[in-house]
Amino acid sequence: MPHNLAKQLIGAARHRGPESNAHGSIARAMRFLSSRFDSDAACWNDFSTNRSGSSNVWMTGYVLSRIGDCIVPSIVARATSFLARNRHPAGGWGFNATVPPDCDSTTFVLEAGGSGGDDRALALAFLLGHSRASGGFATYSSTAALQAFRSYGPENAYRGWTSEHACVTAEVIAYLYSIDGPALRPAAENALAWLVSRQATEGYWSAYWWQSRYY
Repeated sequence: MPHNLAKQLIGAARHRGPESNAHGSIARAMRFLSSRFDSDAACWNDFSTNRSGSSNVWMTGYVLSRIGDCIVPSIVARATSFLARNRHPAGGWGFNATVPPDCDSTTFVLEAGGSGGDDRALALAFLLGHSRASGGFATYSSTAALQAFRSYGPENAYRGWTSEHACVTAEVIAYLYSIDGPALRPAAENALAWLVSRQATEGYWSAYWWQSRYY
């Protein structure tokens, strides 16, 4: 899967030795990530926003889903426990513990192995609840929780947040195909068909949450 590329590069660079430019860059990146791990809270915390604060749940799930296999196991275990403790009662995870749970944060945590057993089944049901009629996946399934959390704006102010997003849908597709359950295949195939239909003629996809075409 695409998110395994980082792990493959890390492994290849290690075998090529310290003279490799890639090895040096990856080593510095790993040191940076290690230095940003909050040992007291057992998580990564970054991406500060004015209204929602900074992210520790989404960020921790993101890091572990990408390079969890390359991080010291004791740190992975602590971070995974942090994610398990911060699951929303609805079944998913959010930007942080105070923000309503969303689709992409939940996907990253599931990819990171932050949920198992009945909790995983509940999280998967929460994830599938973000599928739209088109086949694409939205970041948020409804506007009610968003309005309650943000305390302003009419319902249509969040309509974009509950519409299909290519950046979110792509991540969900990767996860659904990675577990490859027969019951999940239609959702994955419908999402993939929608995503293909959204590709620009120049070859890129436009992300909802990011201005860059390279996300």
